[in-house]
Amino acid sequence: MQAYLRVPMAFLIWFAAASASAQPVVYLAFGDSITHGLGDGNVSCFGSPGGYPPRLSDNLEDGALANEFRTFGVCGELTSQGLSRIDQVLANHPDGDIVVIMEGTNDLSSNNISVESMRFNLNAMIDKVRDAGMVPVLAPPIPRAPEAGDNARTGFLTSLLRTDAQEADVDFANVFDAFLNIPNVYNRFYSDPFHPNSSGYGLMANTFVVAATSAADRLVVDPPEPCVEGPETLCLAEGRFTVEVEWTDFEGMEGRGQAVPQTGDTGFFWFFDEKNLELVVKVLDGTASNGNFWVFYGALSDVEYTLTITDSETGRRRIYENPSGNLASVGDTGAFPGDDDGGSAGDGRRLDSGSVEARPAPGGGRLLALPKAPRETDGTCTPDETTLCLSSRFQATVRWTDFDGNSDAGMSGTLTDETGYFWFFDENNVELVLKVLDGRMSNDHFWVFFGSLSNVEYVLTVTDTVTGETMEYTNPIGTFGSLADTTAFLVPE
Repeated sequence: MQAYLRVPMAFLIWFAAASASAQPVVYLAFGDSITHGLGDGNVSCFGSPGGYPPRLSDNLEDGALANEFRTFGVCGELTSQGLSRIDQVLANHPDGDIVVIMEGTNDLSSNNISVESMRFNLNAMIDKVRDAGMVPVLAPPIPRAPEAGDNARTGFLTSLLRTDAQEADVDFANVFDAFLNIPNVYNRFYSDPFHPNSSGYGLMANTFVVAATSAADRLVVDPPEPCVEGPETLCLAEGRFTVEVEWTDFEGMEGRGQAVPQTGDTGFFWFFDEKNLELVVKVLDGTASNGNFWVFYGALSDVEYTLTITDSETGRRRIYENPSGNLASVGDTGAFPGDDDGGSAGDGRRLDSGSVEARPAPGGGRLLALPKAPRETDGTCTPDETTLCLSSRFQATVRWTDFDGNSDAGMSGTLTDETGYFWFFDENNVELVLKVLDGRMSNDHFWVFFGSLSNVEYVLTVTDTVTGETMEYTNPIGTFGSLADTTAFLVPE
């Protein structure tokens, strides 16, 4: 049975226009002032970049390779400094596919830095790129004009890097030789003895095309394998998608999420306690709307985790990174193509991989009713088709309003004593997960956590049936909200 999410038609029209049949290859251009584009018109070290990346992007688009370039060039940087900086760039851009490394011009200006030292640093950068699951492209520095010194060391470095790239099976863009082979190159293509002018950056972009395209051909995965459900694995969308998660807590402890299947499309993971669910994931068949399978997840935990979803029919993979301290709900309606237009694993086409930025969580709850003095008869919660009863005393209901103005009560389902869920449109399509935890040993409060897998408007109402205190949480339409309210209900022990 095909489940669906109600999405406004305007969004689907925009999405169809904005995302071609395949997602763009994300290139990270890493290096010094030449990568930044110094010498390209009015580009300065402290302004917006220019140089070869935007020109190379245009060249690749002309060749029908959809791409996105992000530039990370730092003026005056040495390869040792680049080696220290690249970790942060890779960590902040986990959706990067290809990293173009071009650095060493500043090292070559110093007789105190050996060619072997530069070579070591650049090869270490390649290792870091590969460790991050991305594909490296390596380029040597361009020649320097005669008044800035001879190019013997640059040529020697280029020969070493070319050999290293061949042995490591890394695409190599030899811009050094490309520039040297141009007659009168320094007068025609340089803005100063070290930096190209606008025409020179165009020449660089042309030189990079082959290596950049070859690197894109490497973005494939292992042959697809059928999903096998297990203690740490969910198989969703009628078994097509393999879902796994790894977590790291605030003390640095690591582990794998333990899987709890729910429906054919939806499942949960717990990290620390089987009664305390931390993450809900669903994969829906949205091909009738926009040709893609859709991924939604909502977190009830703000620890660091990596969610990996693999299409067992094509081998394509999506990786979603949640940083420590972030409480995420995500709706990715372009996650996996539903047909073969994007290519299959092993055919030289790109792997659709990346992370989706979490939408901001909705604001804190609104107090609707003040506590009253408890009586012995208080604390009664009666569950029914629209009411959850959690942690022995809390009653939860939700009312939703979709994009067409339709409104109704959410239908409830119980998972554990502390956790439950609501569905809005189809009983097999979980939309909102809620848990209430007893945090009184920490701060004298009961805590409310919820994570949504729907971007319709809804109002969640939670009532302490002992005190009568009621909290209301509103999710605006168009928002995928998650929230952790650790001061929801003050109930000292």
